[in-house]
Amino acid sequence: MIDAELLTVLDAITRHGSLAQAARSLDRVPSALSYTVRQYEERLDLLLIDRRGHRAKLTPAAQTILENAAPVLAQLGEIAQRAQTLASGWEPELRIAVDEALCFERVLTLIDRFYALAMPTRITLQPEVLSGTWDALLEGRATLALGAVEGLEDANLLGNALKWQPLGDMQFVFCVAPHHPLASETAPIADTLLAQHRSVAVADTARRLNRASFGIQPRQDVLTVASMQHKIAAQVRGSGVGWLPLNHVRDLLASGQLLRKAVQSERPPARFSTAWRRGAEGNAVRWFRRLLADPAEAAALLG
Repeated sequence: MIDAELLTVLDAITRHGSLAQAARSLDRVPSALSYTVRQYEERLDLLLIDRRGHRAKLTPAAQTILENAAPVLAQLGEIAQRAQTLASGWEPELRIAVDEALCFERVLTLIDRFYALAMPTRITLQPEVLSGTWDALLEGRATLALGAVEGLEDANLLGNALKWQPLGDMQFVFCVAPHHPLASETAPIADTLLAQHRSVAVADTARRLNRASFGIQPRQDVLTVASMQHKIAAQVRGSGVGWLPLNHVRDLLASGQLLRKAVQSERPPARFSTAWRRGAEGNAVRWFRRLLADPAEAAALLG
């Protein structure tokens, strides 16, 4: 029978070239390792080690076994590492839902600080929009969420499955391209006038929860795009108008590629949360939520 022990022994002999050195690498004495090899040879009715000469070499049969089983050996090592990681309290993998309104560069700065801890948790970042951030937690696509929009959560539905804490407020500004017809308006733009011009919106990524939208007038034409970067690009081209996170467009406003306009129905700052799944509070989740409970750290992330 071929098992993990045999694969480990054959791999050690291949790497070290002698039974003595292979035994030392496995914290065993040479006689014990030699006895183990002979037992496997008897069970399999195969010669595994060519003992001629000064170096121990695998026979072609043993080489075939090791080559075909190498992926299995690597997988066994990975499983063992994941088990050790779990036992230490650190998640093997942490999937983080990140709302598209957050500046990704600031998110990466946060992730780099986590990596500086040199912990074994593998990070996966996935973009979500509006209700989709809550939805990713509820459906198990993510364990932690950065920038879950408050006011969209259904406490009756999510309260038993999720926990959350305030992250902070983010300012949105109404922007148009300098060549857009609304660019020449000097007074606050009335809702009736806005409704005559196309809005650009990022599609809510929710699958189970109700999808949401902001700043769209009744019967207004809408261009729906997949990401905040696409929305910004569309508005810079003049394909439509709409609200944008100030942290994304400061440079575009300063360069004149976008213009900030006053409107009749101003949008209050959006309030965000850090959220996570109940019962999934490993050390990595605790590190993020404790750090972001500090108002200064949260403000740095929100920009």
